[in-house]
Amino acid sequence: MFGERIAIVFITASLLLGGGLGYAVVADYNATKNLKNTATAGSTVTTDLGPSAEPSAAASAATGGATATVNAAKPGQVALATSQAASGVSHDQIVVGGIFDMTGPVDSSVERDTVRAYFNKVNAAGGINGRKLVLTYCDSQYDNVQTHQCSNEMVSAHVLSVVGWTAPKGENDEVKFLAQQEQIPIIGGLGTPEEFNYPLSYPVSTSFTRAGPGLADELSMNGFKHPSIIYINDVPWIQPVLQAILDSLHARGIHEASVEPAASTDQDYTGHVNNLQQGGPDSLIAALDPFSYARLFSAMNRVGWHPPVIGAGLDKGNQQHAYSTQLEHAQSLVPFLSPYDHQNNATVVDYLNTVQRYYPQQVPALDIYTQIAWSAAQVFVEAVKRAGANLTRASLVQALNSIQNFDTGWSRPLSYSANTPHDPNRCYTYVKHDPTTYDQGGTWHTYTDWKCF
Repeated sequence: MFGERIAIVFITASLLLGGGLGYAVVADYNATKNLKNTATAGSTVTTDLGPSAEPSAAASAATGGATATVNAAKPGQVALATSQAASGVSHDQIVVGGIFDMTGPVDSSVERDTVRAYFNKVNAAGGINGRKLVLTYCDSQYDNVQTHQCSNEMVSAHVLSVVGWTAPKGENDEVKFLAQQEQIPIIGGLGTPEEFNYPLSYPVSTSFTRAGPGLADELSMNGFKHPSIIYINDVPWIQPVLQAILDSLHARGIHEASVEPAASTDQDYTGHVNNLQQGGPDSLIAALDPFSYARLFSAMNRVGWHPPVIGAGLDKGNQQHAYSTQLEHAQSLVPFLSPYDHQNNATVVDYLNTVQRYYPQQVPALDIYTQIAWSAAQVFVEAVKRAGANLTRASLVQALNSIQNFDTGWSRPLSYSANTPHDPNRCYTYVKHDPTTYDQGGTWHTYTDWKCF
């Protein structure tokens, strides 16, 4: 039985690095075209050709120079684009946007490359209606200002949609700007609160606020009544998430021993661990990112504290070796079937094989958040196919709103509708780790069916 370790963890992200805005255009299909980019003042523009649909070739393309003529639907808001030129669509390509934190110890390039791998697969099969998918992406650098500059780059590039973005610090603040003010559909996202508030935002994962009842249920199942909580406090959306967890715990008769804020840039967690032990907790709730766990667990080992642990985001392969014995018996709740113990699942097989083909160096970095990115790409491609040859933002949105009971293969079916905020995925399965370390061959096993909240 697990009775030794439970840590509760959900995503934020880690470090912030100063510097210029990184902006790249990627086309992963088998042709070479001239690249034309217009950089915003102060931005650094680069071109990453990336792998092509065929290993021997590479290509890059951009809309370059497309101009959108739209009339404001409301003060400060543009109208939903109905022309292909304003939607990043030409006779042979579809320009898609991506915003990813890629500098610093939290490297979301794996989410970027998961989306690119899916697009490469589609392009290798001929694209969609004769068009190839082109990913235009920007480095948000775990910084709110840089994330907004990236949003402006997406507007300037006239992207059809933003897909699979992973920008923990700035993502939540940019949803209103992109999905409401600029009328650019957003598909995917980490699950921050604002992503569930706008009709043009199409999340594929559970909201972090919905993790509250899930975590409370998992603690209750295992008899824990008095956890301590540590959380990253430098993301602007954390307070409603923390409050949702506290409210859900209290409703189950579970009361926290202590609540400890921590910055993503904290290098030594010893002081935090000493504070967490106050009040005699019977378990730990840690709201950290996959990269910060190593610092937390290292500090816990130094002081000899091994509370029960539950967490999400603990499954990143290239980080688990640093978690040491704290991973033994650890538990988690996840909104997708775990690839660790669903090796024969068709979506898992496709996902692993496709990333291995195009970005083999990223396979060890895959985790629950790359599953979100892959699912976002699935939904986007399905909607583009439904929209047909006359593809615009307007027709894409109409197609997205027609999606009902879409089977990703590893989550509960997703459904969307028009003129309403979307909350399609409310379900988790619970997983636990073997009573041995990752380096000794320990892995994750699912122990419940879907639990929906």
